[in-house]
Amino acid sequence: MAGLQVTLGISTLLSYVPVSLGSAHQAGALTLMSLMILLIHTLRKPSPFLLKSLPKVAKTISAQIYSSSSSSCLANVIYSIPHCGT
Repeated sequence: MAGLQVTLGISTLLSYVPVSLGSAHQAGALTLMSLMILLIHTLRKPSPFLLKSLPKVAKTISAQIYSSSSSSCLANVIYSIPHCGT
């Protein structure tokens, strides 16, 4: 994909920028940038703060699940609805 983008860019410059090549180059740039952002977001390393807070969050959620008796309350815990059993 990146090689195609470079080829389109060079072709655009050598051909004195016809609209069709310029448009293809811009569309390729947008696609490539979007895929790179998605890849970086998918592969990013979680922050140390998030890793430290996970046990606390898991303990809180498990306590709320085991203290509730109804399935609707379980849905409230999952979707972070503050009131349960009211």
